Amino acid sequence: MIMFGWSMEIANEAVPDLNGCINIFGCIAGAVPWLVIFVTILVSATEPGSAPIPGFVIAIFVSLFVAFNVFRH
Repeated sequence: MIMFGWSMEIANEAVPDLNGCINIFGCIAGAVPWLVIFVTILVSATEPGSAPIPGFVIAIFVSLFVAFNVFRH
């Protein structure tokens, strides 16, 4: 994700119109880990006979999600 941001800065350095295609790929690359972790938590929470997920795990996941998505450019 960071490499996509860096390459977007390099590609649009001297261009008056921004090319947002690289940004879209960076957003996809950044969203995939969040989706994988969310699905893993959801599947393990709904699996019969599994131990309950501790509250601090969900709190950490939610707090990191909020902290990472508060900042916009």
